[in-house]
Amino acid sequence: AFSPVDSLAPAAGPLDGGTLVRLSGSSFVGGTNYTCRFGGRVVVAATLIDMGTVQCASPPAAAAGSVTVELSLNGEHYTVDGRTFAYFDVLSVTPDSGPTEGGTVVRVAGRFLERGSSYVCRIGASSVAGILVYDANEYVVRCTTPPGLGAQVVSLAINEQRQFAGSGLGYEYATPAVVAS
Repeated sequence: AFSPVDSLAPAAGPLDGGTLVRLSGSSFVGGTNYTCRFGGRVVVAATLIDMGTVQCASPPAAAAGSVTVELSLNGEHYTVDGRTFAYFDVLSVTPDSGPTEGGTVVRVAGRFLERGSSYVCRIGASSVAGILVYDANEYVVRCTTPPGLGAQVVSLAINEQRQFAGSGLGYEYATPAVVAS
């Protein structure tokens, strides 16, 4: 038997996968085939980082949700510690337009956003800090738009690895109407 997984970080990442997940415990030394299993099915290679840390990349997922993450040191027998990883998605951005000078607070809604740890909105090429709030019976991330022009794509990252999701959503910088006198 080997030591249990005491913690897992980060606890969430995008559907595209690729989040470098670190599993920590007292000692994982002596393994012959380190693997992580996501959702009881998808097995990916893992790397021993130090005596008590193993790292693996989350595989892609078809839908937002929480899955168990299990560790094996031999490729056969897995932990059953109940550690979970959440795949998040982005569903909407409101409002979807604002002035070119920026300053509009946008509300980015999605699923499993509360499992994040560090929030960043990307609007076009600009990245701005986001704040997780519970609003209208759901968790949303609020970000203040920077100055910009035209139509921009909005995406969100919820962990320190800055893996963005939600690239299909847009925000339009509107030029104020000029009233002739």
